[in-house]
Amino acid sequence: MTSPANPLSIVVNGDLSLTARFRAHVFTDGFESGGLTALSWVSGTNAPWMVQTNVISFGQFAARSGSVSNSQSSSLMLTNFNTAAGVGSFDYKVSSETNFDFLGFYLNGVLQQAWSGEVGWATYQFAVPGGPINLEWRYVKDASQSAGLDAAFIDNLDLPLVAPSLRLSNPTPGGFQVQFQGPSAQSVRIQGSADLIAWQTLSTTNLANGAVIQFADPQAPNYQFRFYRAVSP
Repeated sequence: MTSPANPLSIVVNGDLSLTARFRAHVFTDGFESGGLTALSWVSGTNAPWMVQTNVISFGQFAARSGSVSNSQSSSLMLTNFNTAAGVGSFDYKVSSETNFDFLGFYLNGVLQQAWSGEVGWATYQFAVPGGPINLEWRYVKDASQSAGLDAAFIDNLDLPLVAPSLRLSNPTPGGFQVQFQGPSAQSVRIQGSADLIAWQTLSTTNLANGAVIQFADPQAPNYQFRFYRAVSP
């Protein structure tokens, strides 16, 4: 059987031999950095979102809406984030006054879904158009009263990213220039190796939307073989 469930529950009513094969899944942002730092998050309105450890889907961290009063809201946004066309998803949880305080999810300014009341961790999937998109998670309170934790949570954001490209050129004899283009709003490390085992970070930069990283390796002439890769946390 194949399942993404975590934890995975199996009912066994007889002798059974199991061989587990696990494959790690890397999310676009699971907030495991401990902050809103892995992507170009923008948070605001009346109170910013925060990353915390008390309520999580899995891992160690999840994002929580800010503490707001009646008739206020708290938003978490990704703007002009470059994606490929495909399916996106995120985990969500809501603990609020039923039918009065809501978590709304917006894609390019259009409300896709809203949740209210006591909603346990679940996964929401949505169609992602190619190109720069705007995403917003907005927790909104009505004019009176509160219930539950009075908050919304998200975790494990997964977006179809643009496949990165890595090109080499030799503008000077014996030297190489590394050119990388990939997903926007991410920290990218250009690394070099002589044996594909030991890697050395040559350059670190934050990739702006549509930007291209160019790096000239002055050490290239010192090696018989030289390999390069781009790594994003």
